[in-house]
Formats: sequence, structure tokens, C-alpha cells
Amino acid sequence: MIIHVASEAEFPAVCRIVHEAIETVYSAFYPEDVVRFFMEHHDDGIIHADIVEGRVYLLDIDGVSVGTGTVQGNEIQRVFVLPSYQRKGYGTLIMRELESIVARDHKTVRLDSSLPGYGLYLKLGYRPISYRMISTPGGQVLCYHEMEKALIGSSNRLSVDSDAGIPCFDGKQFEPSMISRNGEASRDTIFSYHQDGNTVWAEFSGGAIDRGFLIGTIGTGGALDFAFEHVNRDSTIRTGRGHSDPEILPDGRIRLREQWFWTNGDCSSGESVLDELR
Repeated sequence: MIIHVASEAEFPAVCRIVHEAIETVYSAFYPEDVVRFFMEHHDDGIIHADIVEGRVYLLDIDGVSVGTGTVQGNEIQRVFVLPSYQRKGYGTLIMRELESIVARDHKTVRLDSSLPGYGLYLKLGYRPISYRMISTPGGQVLCYHEMEKALIGSSNRLSVDSDAGIPCFDGKQFEPSMISRNGEASRDTIFSYHQDGNTVWAEFSGGAIDRGFLIGTIGTGGALDFAFEHVNRDSTIRTGRGHSDPEILPDGRIRLREQWFWTNGDCSSGESVLDELR
């Protein structure tokens, strides 16, 4: 499994991935005129120019080019995976690699999200910042979101010492595998983490929780001290503070063992275990 900068000799492979993905996937979401608009927007000339500039990346699996993505400044563009290789995690793999490239020089990354990719980008921690509509030549309307995500630049990245068990939380998602009875999160609650230096923050929602936010700092060994607040679906507001001790699971994922207490309501305390999603 290799992600590398595409060469001019690999131009046909990039075009094949882009065209097959648009023709197969986009036709299930958009009318014919909009699909044609996408094809023209990602035509061969534009793809070739980006390859010449060294902006295009390819994902190879066992010698077969199955996915591609492009980086221009702090924007990720043209992320596609061959239809037969979709739903295997390769889109996420490409996004992680492209984000690490953007993070070398930028604190945020942006992208334009089509309907097929919107769910993936939300799971990866992107948030919509504007809603756009474009009229196609045939009079149909293409709707899409501009999205943004906070990144951690290499100059600000917390040192990760695997021997000391200090993990990097940026871009990772967690779900509870255990929580005390007085907790309000559930297995349907997803925590999306970000990191800049020793500052960590996360958005979370799902289950009984409509929307929540966590912010904290990283200490010795990667331990987190944090405060959190959320609004439940019944409009109840809850606040609390906590401490997490991370451990690295045998498969490389992070597990967070948390002790926390409410700072409103009954002010009781509890424990949780959160496991990193793959």
C-alpha cells in the first residue's frame, strides 16, 4: 500500500479513477447535466496540469492504482477511489495523507464537498462553513458545501514518543465502549478530536446528546485534563470536568480511560472508556 506523487506516466491511471468514480457514483446522487458538469470540471487538461505541478497523489494497492487526491495550498481537491475499491477505508487513508501534507505549512485545510463525500468529511472532523449553488449550462443546480478543518502544522506538532506512549490525537475519532450509568454519552456518541501543540479539543454528538464540545491540555505521558459541556436532545445543558489516561492497543489504536465529574446537576462522578475508531 503506497501513496506517492503521481508522475506524468501515471496520467491515464489518474484520469481513469476520476472518470469512473464520477460516472458510477455521482450518477446516483445528481442529474445527468450535473454529472456532465463534474466531468468537465475535472477534465484531462486540468488533471494533467496538476500532475505537472506535482500536486496529484496516487494510492497503489498491490501495484494497482485505486485512488487519487490533489493538494493545492491548503485545499484538498479531487479525492476519488475506484468504485470497486470503495467502502474499504481507502478514501480515509488518502485524506489522512493529504492532510499531513497540508499541515506542513497551514493550520487549516479546506475542501468543497459533493453529496457522496459529505458524510465521510463530517466523520473526519470537517465542518461546513458555507453552502453554494451553481447553475449548470442545462439549467440544473449543483449544490455543495465548502468545509474546513483545523490542522496541526509540523512546527506546532506535539512530539510523539511511541516508547513513552505519547499519542497524537489530531484527526482521530472515538466512541465509548464503557460508560458509568450516570453518563449521558452512549455507543452512538462520536468524539472528533483536534490538536495544536498541547491543546486538544473535540466536538461530540449522537445518541441523547445533540451537540457537545470538549477542550483540554496534554500532560505527561499524553494524559488529558479537560472540561466539557453539551446540550441534550431534550435541551438540557450539562457541564463537567475530567481526566483521561491514554493507552495504545495492540492494533495501534488509542484507548482513553476517563474519570470525570459533573459540575452541574447532581455533581456526581463517573468513569468512561473511549476507543479510537478506524
